[in-house]
Amino acid sequence: MNDNKHILHFSLGPVQGFIGTARRTRDLWAGSFLLSWLSAVALVEVRKKGGKIRFPRADADPMVARLEKRSNEEPRIGTVPNRFKAEVPQNFDPSMCKAAIDGAWKQLAAAVRADFISKVASGGNNTQSIWDRQVENFWEISWVKGEQGGNDGAWLDNRKSWRSHQPHDENTGGDHCTLMGDWQEISGYVRAREGARRKPDGSKDENRQDKFWNAFRELDDWKGNKLLLDIVEGERLCAIALIKRLFPRLTKESREEVFGWDPCRDGGGNWPSTGHIAAAHWINKAMKLDNGACERYAQYIDNNFSDLHFAEQYSGIPCVTSIPRANRDEKHWFGALDANFFDENDLKNRRAMPLLNYKGVLFDKPEDEGCLRNKVITLLKAITDDVGVPAGYFALLRMDGDNVGTLLEALGDQKVSEALQRFTVRVQDLVRKNNGVLIYAGGDDVLALFPIEDALKAALELRRAYVNAWPGDDPQTISAGLVFADHHEPFRHVVEESRRLLEDVAKDKNGRDSIACSVLKPSRKAVEWVATWTLSDCSFLTEKIGEIAAQMRDDRPFSTRFIYNLRTRFLDPIGDRFEELNLKPNELEAILAAERSGSRELPKEDGDKEERKQRERELIRTIRQISRPHTNEATGPRGDTTGEPLQTDALMLARFLAQKGLKVEGDKK
Repeated sequence: MNDNKHILHFSLGPVQGFIGTARRTRDLWAGSFLLSWLSAVALVEVRKKGGKIRFPRADADPMVARLEKRSNEEPRIGTVPNRFKAEVPQNFDPSMCKAAIDGAWKQLAAAVRADFISKVASGGNNTQSIWDRQVENFWEISWVKGEQGGNDGAWLDNRKSWRSHQPHDENTGGDHCTLMGDWQEISGYVRAREGARRKPDGSKDENRQDKFWNAFRELDDWKGNKLLLDIVEGERLCAIALIKRLFPRLTKESREEVFGWDPCRDGGGNWPSTGHIAAAHWINKAMKLDNGACERYAQYIDNNFSDLHFAEQYSGIPCVTSIPRANRDEKHWFGALDANFFDENDLKNRRAMPLLNYKGVLFDKPEDEGCLRNKVITLLKAITDDVGVPAGYFALLRMDGDNVGTLLEALGDQKVSEALQRFTVRVQDLVRKNNGVLIYAGGDDVLALFPIEDALKAALELRRAYVNAWPGDDPQTISAGLVFADHHEPFRHVVEESRRLLEDVAKDKNGRDSIACSVLKPSRKAVEWVATWTLSDCSFLTEKIGEIAAQMRDDRPFSTRFIYNLRTRFLDPIGDRFEELNLKPNELEAILAAERSGSRELPKEDGDKEERKQRERELIRTIRQISRPHTNEATGPRGDTTGEPLQTDALMLARFLAQKGLKVEGDKK
């Protein structure tokens, strides 16, 4: 032991309170990026003062390398976790890390204030003091420093239990931020007290709170574009939410001054919407089947509306950007359109989908806007009549390594850090390969968005990459929460659902090394399913669900009547008494086969009759395998057991994937 060295554990938060409060994909990225950047600032401060980072591995991290001016790479994705462990000199003062974070954060806040807040502050009620108070008091910073030796893994958790951080009291009587509800919105006005004010001539005056936020939305960013689509009507935000939302709208020079590079270079501040991600494969199909109609549609919108409606030109989703088109450099093309232009119901909703003229503002005459809107809807119907409508569902995947804290104690910092680094460097390519959008990849954590067609496959490939990153004699596991959601679902609900699935269902309920999935349809949760990644024969459950979904696409009565009849005629009447029947696996398969044959007319197929029977037996066996619980709890079933329960959650998930969320005629709830 080196008597001149101490161990430092450092943590920055709040995590969920900063990252999880997201109304759009850019909010989620911005929160993840900023938290990672500030953690990297603290980590670099330790290294400057002679410290050595023990966990995570810092030398190879692109964000750390850029902050230390060892690289010209301009990181766009957060890769540094919010906590680290370091070996530091005995006289090292951890408050220097806090000072470094405060300095970086306040420099960013000052840039946002100068470009935006200062221009409207005079119209608020103590707006500047609200801003300063919130910027000063947001972050929760914890550290423990002590002598080397012994079990230091629990130091930081024990330190947090002291609760010495006192969050600033935001109980000021003001209105709450519509995104981060624990904080006051910055106009300072109380909506209930505003009412209808009168001008000297007796006419009604505009509500001062509305006046403040309407003026805010009319501000220009550095490109001269108004903030109408950045701060939508009805949003009233606190300082923290505004910094997340608006730092990508700072000038390139301001971003470079704050971060040391421009994380929003080449459209890096523009993130594909959930609607665009949901429609990605539909865009690909439409362009391939009727390229002419698609290009005429885009041309009409380009000729009559603002460039701002081509918001997805930097989406970077391979199945969209790979589509051949006449001019590869053209930004105003079909695949770059705001996803609302692909949904007839969205286009009919003037509040949800305001159309902007070529100047980037609302039309003066509603009747002019109405005629143009109707023409857009007519052109869209010409496409959807041939191609069909987009499904409208996307997937959010959250993954986290199992028992990493225990591994650090058992295997040591270096071994764990190297394994996690091997995993992290593979994440971006695997996400992109599956048409995904990576939000965060640091340590053992992954956060990414996918079209629903690619999500299960991507989750499995990431799981394999994690397992393979560890030495052969130390295989480790990772768990996942995967949400399939309608793109109209409030995004913060989807983010929270992914966290719940991962932590409460896949890890706590199912014993880790598991994937938990849910389907969020408008106003209801349609499906929740959890299982271990593998079966007892080492095959993968997610692949089997994909196989069943493919079968359902070709055999629609199977995907509707079969599940409905199985539940209503067999499972529901038996209820909790199912295990009392003590059915053997082959008896269950006989019941499934009977329900399947009674729910459809088996298609006439060419070929050997015995081969067809064998395929049917294999299909029934797969249905049974995915329809029973798979848990890592010691008391739960893992292999084929007598009396095993039967559930339809996996079949319902397969049906959803087969139908891509679209309601099919004859479908049962």
